[in-house]
Amino acid sequence: MRIKLLLPAILFPFLLSSQNMADGNMQEEISNLTKKLEISSKHIERLEKRISTYEQNYKSLSESLRSQGIINQEIQNQIKANMELQAQNERAVNVALDEFSNKFEEQNKTMDGVKATLEEHWNQQLLFYLIVIISFIIALVISIKLSMKKALQKQQDYWNKFNEFVIKK
Repeated sequence: MRIKLLLPAILFPFLLSSQNMADGNMQEEISNLTKKLEISSKHIERLEKRISTYEQNYKSLSESLRSQGIINQEIQNQIKANMELQAQNERAVNVALDEFSNKFEEQNKTMDGVKATLEEHWNQQLLFYLIVIISFIIALVISIKLSMKKALQKQQDYWNKFNEFVIKK
């Protein structure tokens, strides 16, 4: 059991890395870092060149935009004029639509009046025809009654004459 305990105790220091090895690795890391620093400084120089070209491009673009600002102002003025003209056209269309709706309402009122007048005339004509038909029927009934009464009277007279003739003989 002692051997088992001694063996890990003996091997433990060998498993740990020594200080001297770490120094060698540190120098390699420092050299790697310096190389990376040089590479990054080169990238920084390139980026600075790009930034300077972008600044020049920005200046030229801003100058061209300033010159185009005059053109843009003219375009904006034209747009404003067009919008004012469109607003005037819309107002004119609205006025025309209002007038049209008023005339349409007046026409509907007129049509309603004409319909009412036609219905009144139609009703009057129907009433007139109904009165004529009823009076014709009444006249027909009266004339039939009178003619029946007259016919009965004549028949009565003929019957009486016949009876007198028969009685006399």
